Amino acid sequence: MPHPAPEPALADLLDDPILHLLLERDRISHDGLRDLIDTVRERLRARTCDGMH
Repeated sequence: MPHPAPEPALADLLDDPILHLLLERDRISHDGLRDLIDTVRERLRARTCDGMH
């Protein structure tokens, strides 16, 4: 049985031309999506750190 392909990295997904077309269609900027991802990532880190104390 063949091994499943590894999941793509977030950077790979964000650079996908199809994603760019979808973002354009929905009037979402690439930078806006990256900012949202960074914000959520920071909030999750803060939440994880707060839960550890």
